[in-house]
Amino acid sequence: MGGYVAGPALVMDVIRSFSDSFIFTTSLCPHLAAGALAAVRHLKAHPEQRTRQQNNVARLKAMLQKADLPLADTPSHILPLIIGDAHLCRRISELLLSEHSIYVQPINYPTVPRGQERLRITPTPYHSEEHMEALVAALVDVGAGRRRTSTDLAA
Repeated sequence: MGGYVAGPALVMDVIRSFSDSFIFTTSLCPHLAAGALAAVRHLKAHPEQRTRQQNNVARLKAMLQKADLPLADTPSHILPLIIGDAHLCRRISELLLSEHSIYVQPINYPTVPRGQERLRITPTPYHSEEHMEALVAALVDVGAGRRRTSTDLAA
C-alpha cells in the first residue's frame, strides 16, 4: 500500500488540502486487518513463541554488546545497530548478503535522522543460537563495528 504524487508546489498544496484519499489514509485494508487479527489470536494461543522471541532478543543483544558492536539501547525487540552513514549502511547490508547469505535491512534517512543510519536486526522465536553466532561473526567480518567511510568498503 502506498502512493506517490509529484508536481508543482501549488498543486501539491491543493491535493494535501482537499483530497479525501490523502487526508483519510489511516484505516487498514480489510485483508491487512484480518491478518493482524489472526496474528494476535495465534500469539494468544501460543505465548511460548513470545517468550522465545524475548529470550532470543536478550541473548542476541548480549552477544552484540560483547562483540563491541554499536547497538542502540532500546527496550524493543528491534535491535538497531548504528552505522551512522547511509552509503556505508547499505554497503554493509550488501556485504552481509553477498558474503554471508544474511539479509539485514538498512534503515536510512528519512526514516531515521542523518547520522543515525542503522541496520535493523529483529530476532524471531525461530532463530537458533547458531544463527545468532553466525550473524555476530558476519557483522564483525564486514566491519560493522568500526567507524569507516563508504569508500573503505567500495566494491
